[in-house]
Amino acid sequence: MLIKDNLVSWQLNFLASENREREIVDQTCEGVQIETLDALLSLAKQCVSSLPEERPTMHRVVQMLESDVITPCPSDFYDSE
Repeated sequence: MLIKDNLVSWQLNFLASENREREIVDQTCEGVQIETLDALLSLAKQCVSSLPEERPTMHRVVQMLESDVITPCPSDFYDSE
């Protein structure tokens, strides 16, 4: 038996098929900005793609997380340049 998707990608794809991606976030979280949530969900979908060439490298993930859309405070831990 071959399992094509992992649990996370299956959940994201299932919710996306019903236009309910935002439901993956814990409803008790407060102060979540919709733009940030949408950007994180988009990144998550890329990271769990079944096609390796569509998955971003960790370097690219950090760049995307450090972008102005996600956070205005780049990390000192990782130099994304």
